[in-house]
Amino acid sequence: MWGAIEGRLAIMCGGEPRDFDEAKPVMEAYGKKITLVGPLGMGQVTKDCNQVLVVASILGTAEALNLARRLGADPAKVIEAVKDGAAGSWTLNNLGPKMAAGDDAAGFFVKHQVKDLRIVLESARACGAPVPGTALIHELYKAVLGRGGGECGNQTLIRALQVLGGEEWTAPKQQG
Repeated sequence: MWGAIEGRLAIMCGGEPRDFDEAKPVMEAYGKKITLVGPLGMGQVTKDCNQVLVVASILGTAEALNLARRLGADPAKVIEAVKDGAAGSWTLNNLGPKMAAGDDAAGFFVKHQVKDLRIVLESARACGAPVPGTALIHELYKAVLGRGGGECGNQTLIRALQVLGGEEWTAPKQQG
């Protein structure tokens, strides 16, 4: 949501180069990295791959920070200690502090993450590509959705892990 508003989305396109060149000035209004990946349909393929990478990173961050907290470490200090090493990532630096603080506010809604992962799983099923990690993450997000978390941010995946660990969580009522 904020990426589009601030004009910093990564945009992946499929189509003919001449059509891409004609549309690029419009896309530059909401994106900073605009790539023609290949023929028609390859933009969606790349978006699917992007979703797999994003949610895997979110789950890794959520698991690490939940483990840290359960073992008695301050998740914020764990982030500080590891963020500049091999474990460093956009997700750790941007969503990790939200997870550590219990901030469920949306940058990207859980309800949209569930929809995007459904599309990925349909694509994977159609071509016979196994994506067991993505299927698991989709189920975890659906659990967050089932507890009223559709309007929460996708970092709220950590809440599914907390619930699996015996903690209580239900999404706060949305204002509006």
